[in-house]
Amino acid sequence: MTFRTFFAYDPDDTEETRLEKFAIFLVAGSCCLAGVVWTLMYYAFFGWGLTAILPLGFVLFVGSALVVSHKTKNHYIAIYTQIVCIMYITTLIQWSIGDVFASGFVMVWAFCGPMVALMFFSLRQSMVWFALYLLNLGISVVFNDFFASQGQTVAENARLFFFMMNLSFASVVVFVFAGYYVTAANRERANANRLLLRNEN
Repeated sequence: MTFRTFFAYDPDDTEETRLEKFAIFLVAGSCCLAGVVWTLMYYAFFGWGLTAILPLGFVLFVGSALVVSHKTKNHYIAIYTQIVCIMYITTLIQWSIGDVFASGFVMVWAFCGPMVALMFFSLRQSMVWFALYLLNLGISVVFNDFFASQGQTVAENARLFFFMMNLSFASVVVFVFAGYYVTAANRERANANRLLLRNEN
């Protein structure tokens, strides 16, 4: 058994299902590691409060979902938990810090939710998650002054640091998504070429 087939292993799985399981393990595991970093980062800047607790909650929820998915061999538990947590916990972090720019636009992470949906669900289902993301984004912008008045005081150098962290780490996760799609496309193209050669012979 290779590392790629370890998570939620079921001998009856197709190659496509094994790739899906590996993909969600990779994405959710990466986001959990980021959650630990964000917990420590927010603790260093804001102390032990809601803003630091939220990313830790993400790690606990998604990490637990990975364990349950592995035990039950049902990776969709991890998929749904990942989508919900990455969309709503990052949105709550955004609102707890306050101003959109003061947070380093942490909601950029929430866009990964619809992207995860695109990896595993139909376009129609993914559009529902994307619409929810746009709704949360709209609320953040429309009520920005309210959130800012209730949120944290963030120094300019901290804003720049948050921007760098959010954009760089979110970009890594998006790169992982793109790698999954490229791998899947290459696999399908290779299968189509094999079938074509077999039919020609």
